[in-house]
Amino acid sequence: MTKSVVFMFSGQGSQYYHMGRELYNKQPVFREWMQTFDRVACEMLGVSLIEIIYDDAKTKGSTFDRLQHAHPALYMVQFALAQVLIAQGLRPDFVLGTSLGETVAAAVAGAMAAEDLLRLVNGQARLVESSCEPGGMIAILHDPRLYEEEPMLYCFSELASVNYDSHFVVAGYQRNLESIMKYLKAEGILFQALPVTRAFHSSCLEPAREQYAEMLQHVACRQLQFPMASCVHGEVIHQLASGYFWDAARQPIRFPAALRSLESAGPCLYLDLGPTGTLNHFVKSNLPAGSPSRHAAVLTPFQQDLHHLEAVLDRWHSG
Repeated sequence: MTKSVVFMFSGQGSQYYHMGRELYNKQPVFREWMQTFDRVACEMLGVSLIEIIYDDAKTKGSTFDRLQHAHPALYMVQFALAQVLIAQGLRPDFVLGTSLGETVAAAVAGAMAAEDLLRLVNGQARLVESSCEPGGMIAILHDPRLYEEEPMLYCFSELASVNYDSHFVVAGYQRNLESIMKYLKAEGILFQALPVTRAFHSSCLEPAREQYAEMLQHVACRQLQFPMASCVHGEVIHQLASGYFWDAARQPIRFPAALRSLESAGPCLYLDLGPTGTLNHFVKSNLPAGSPSRHAAVLTPFQQDLHHLEAVLDRWHSG
């Protein structure tokens, strides 16, 4: 049975220095798109994002959390990788993004010119940094019902996403997250503080709403070339309104529902084009036993990007 190809794009927290470096050094389509975007970034920021992403003074473990750099960097790397696959003849039947990844998905689907959406991404980062109090997000490896049962969680944070039956994310102000992490440590519950300086997918973003709405008044979306499995609505959509880009940052992420909407249409080949392969793991954790769908990632912090790219293309060619 033919499988629908789904390109997936991840959001804030999946970035790291040197992501996609092997592709930048050796893959001409990837490098060309990165350089195209970098010219736009230089106009917006006055600095080269390529020099920031591939700074030899940084390691993959160095903190990469300044929104005005991390936001557009994630967009650039993921969009460029999608264009590599498309240039090889591998086009998506659907796109799916989480958080900032929704904007990448919209760009790949042709909702707007890619450079214009990069400018929108930068504008969002600038507004959130200037308007919203410092905050963060914590991924918790536990039954999501813990959120509803534990006052330390539901009183001092908001539920940003439930990714599968033992993984959820909370968002909140930094002062509250410190207390939550102390509680999780004391209870022996595994967690990871994401490299994010604001509490996306929560009411902590509300101070940026009005100015972002003004920015979106000048945005017009075209008909999507590829349907989008929306993690805002939890279903497949074919058209975007400009306000969607605010919802993608503010509303909870409904990844399992979006995945179910794709599975209901038939088996899929899910390709995670994010830097860490996180969505690949989320798919694996959500698919029911015996599902004919398959999944793969191209980029990981452990490199071998070209090897993984070739493996994905081989899998696609072999059906």
